Amino acid sequence: MATTEASLLNKCERFFEQGYAKANPPELQKTSLAIYRALAKSQPVNPNNIAGDLGLSRSKLDQILTLLPKNSIDVDAGGNIIGFVGFSLKPANHQFFIGGKEFYTWCVLDALFLPSLLQSSARLVTKCPETDEKIEVNLTAHSVLDASPPAPVVSLVATAAEECCDDLRAVFCNHVNLFHDIGAFEKWNNNKEGQIAVPLKEAFAIALQRNHWRYPDIDWKAKF
Repeated sequence: MATTEASLLNKCERFFEQGYAKANPPELQKTSLAIYRALAKSQPVNPNNIAGDLGLSRSKLDQILTLLPKNSIDVDAGGNIIGFVGFSLKPANHQFFIGGKEFYTWCVLDALFLPSLLQSSARLVTKCPETDEKIEVNLTAHSVLDASPPAPVVSLVATAAEECCDDLRAVFCNHVNLFHDIGAFEKWNNNKEGQIAVPLKEAFAIALQRNHWRYPDIDWKAKF
């Protein structure tokens, strides 16, 4: 890997380690994992139920969630959570299937870190931004099983936590996609600075490491 690419990858990894929240106390870690797993039931999530499950008051839950970037939670007309930091019940950039149920993710990295948090196999379906070709990836909680086409790459953008405070999706999520191969990425990127691409399996390893970094105080691998 060239020096510039290695530097960009290191910056990306520092962002994954530091995260996008104002702080990452155990309460946020528990709340985040609980919401992801509740959304996996394919129903809007009532915040009051999450608060009750965690032994929190609703006001305390709301206070914890203010640690996240402003647009990192989507709610329906009744105030129920339908999208949470990359995992969504409403249509978004990438289709994500668990147990035959259809979900969506805001970026490809979401689809790579979610299987381990949800302790489930999954399938990602998306399109290459350059070729418009359909790409499918089958995943377990621990590995990439296969991909079609066989050698896709994941684009990553070098950013920092403070840049994500107002619009996580615009600054980060919308730039993290899956490409047919490195040639498609390079043609699409056209030498723009700040973005790199890594092989799918390397991106999956980064996603798993991201979970270790973001959930240091709780057992995020526990069955539920």
